[in-house]
Amino acid sequence: MPFLPLKTTERRIGILGPNWAGKTVFLTSLINHLSSHDSRYFQLGSGRSSAEVRKFHRLPEDRGWPGFDYDQHRERLVHRRWPTKTTDRAEYACRFERSDWTFSDLELRLYDLPGERINDVAMAKDGSDTYETWSDAFMKRIDKDIGYADRFQAYLKRLDDPNLAESELLHSYKAALGQLRLAYKPYITPSTYVLDREGQACRGRDPEQLASERYVGLKRGEEFAPMPKSDRSRHRQLTAKFADRFESYRDQLVYPLVAALKSCHSLVVLVDVMRILASDTGTHDDYQELLRDMFRALHPNDNFLKKGVRLATDLLLPHDWRPGWISRIAFVAPKADLVHPEDRNRLKHLLRQMVERDARDCDGIKYDFFNVAAVRATEPVPGGESSRLLTGSTMLDAAGQPIDPGERQKFMVSALPDEWPRQWSIGDFVFPSVYPEIPARRGCPPDQIGLDLVFNFLCW
Repeated sequence: MPFLPLKTTERRIGILGPNWAGKTVFLTSLINHLSSHDSRYFQLGSGRSSAEVRKFHRLPEDRGWPGFDYDQHRERLVHRRWPTKTTDRAEYACRFERSDWTFSDLELRLYDLPGERINDVAMAKDGSDTYETWSDAFMKRIDKDIGYADRFQAYLKRLDDPNLAESELLHSYKAALGQLRLAYKPYITPSTYVLDREGQACRGRDPEQLASERYVGLKRGEEFAPMPKSDRSRHRQLTAKFADRFESYRDQLVYPLVAALKSCHSLVVLVDVMRILASDTGTHDDYQELLRDMFRALHPNDNFLKKGVRLATDLLLPHDWRPGWISRIAFVAPKADLVHPEDRNRLKHLLRQMVERDARDCDGIKYDFFNVAAVRATEPVPGGESSRLLTGSTMLDAAGQPIDPGERQKFMVSALPDEWPRQWSIGDFVFPSVYPEIPARRGCPPDQIGLDLVFNFLCW
């Protein structure tokens, strides 16, 4: 029977995660699998046999959104290069028919967001979106974490100067942020320090030099930094100036980001469990706090009335009039091909253990956990279960120096623990990076692990 959709079902999906979690690779592979769908390699739907995609075509982006450069990203992956870094928000929109949906086609809007901006989400929490509350929250983080306290001693000391100069204070704050960055601490805010509005990422290893080159705010001359309550009282003029700049930054950068996320029906939250294990205990706690900030800012405060309104608008309104509510979140551990297949269940368990306590406090949201390799680039060595041996084109040699893509080599990865350790340090867990592998033929998507499971959960 010919497919005859009578209405359009819209799904808006936001992709979130830190800058090293693989959001762009995730999206590129997903688009490739949908636009060149082959049910043998991407299961669509929940039946015994996969549904088919028909009449796939790209749509214009929402007004004000740059397009996601799918063609360029895929071409770079073909040549075993990682896609260029996300420097601004981007959207990919498409429409297609599904053979398992009799009366509706699907309009899909995918939003890729620079991971650094997640650090600013705390500025938009209800009741906490002022310079004073943001400053107090930052100072609380310094008080409870010695890893932060040690790096901000010089900055806090400078606040004791009654003749405090704004330029010197900001330089000291940016130098402290540079030390955080070198220590792989993820919580760096304002996020324009690590990714400015011109799309230039923070590069270099000298905190003093970075303090001279980077800015913290909308632009140079519009910068701000947090101050303790006692120092805000002593430096009232500077506090007022910082508060005004904070509000401009929040209104122009943070509120639009949060509004875009709140308009989504579903979110993909990438949590790079292996990167966290390869760092240290503090990185785990920092990232967990970032996720909590996100939950607080995006929580829909659902109730029975709102659920009824949501159902009615989905049934009665044209697709472009329907409001969005976040109703599903897929928590994804990416790069699942970098652990031995014996450990993939442990990978998902560690992800669940890290975020489920906070996720279940969000009423009205259904969530699930997945381990995914959007582009599978490794294979296990037969008989290498006990030694955790894989093969792949490694990116670094034995001395840790970058090497060009080459033939697959055998390498060993750490065994994953059954539970998060109580404490660990850099070097306790090792997961070598490998170059991506994707077929040159555009109509041939890459091998993947679990990507179709995520999509089926989000497009129920």
